[in-house]
Amino acid sequence: MREIISKINLVDILANHFDTLRDNSTGKTKYSDYAVIYGIPAAIAIATSQVYPPPRDLAGAVINFFSIFSALLFNFLLLVLDAIRKEKEKPEGLNTRPLALLEETYKNVAYAIVVSLFGVVIMLVPYVIKMEEYPRFHPWFGAVIYFAFLHFLFVMAMILKRMNAIVGSIIGKKP
Repeated sequence: MREIISKINLVDILANHFDTLRDNSTGKTKYSDYAVIYGIPAAIAIATSQVYPPPRDLAGAVINFFSIFSALLFNFLLLVLDAIRKEKEKPEGLNTRPLALLEETYKNVAYAIVVSLFGVVIMLVPYVIKMEEYPRFHPWFGAVIYFAFLHFLFVMAMILKRMNAIVGSIIGKKP
């Protein structure tokens, strides 16, 4: 059983993502990054779900959103992996900044896929427990839905910023 669980263990992906939330110059954890990536989406999600619990028909749209993005992110992950391979083939002494950024981007994309999969799974709950009689989700469940969506958007913004930095370092402009 332990061997089976190890095949689907996502702890390394989570740990790798958390490792990117550090100051590159000091190696220390940047708590401000945690506040932005987790705190802001959580605060917005809790406040929004209390005022406006999401309607039940949102479930299908959210499942489609996360499913499509997870498929696209799997493809992007392969492209980043290929870019890492090509960057490692360069002679030593050349600019290593793109390689470090590519590795961090890879970790963040893998994490974004996990968030997408979580979004799909959490949105299947209403179908499993047959919540048809409820026109709106319970506020706590709405907060989870809003958080997953907002957190995903923040992670995507972080990935986009890293990609911008990679392009900037390759073409010689500081991001």
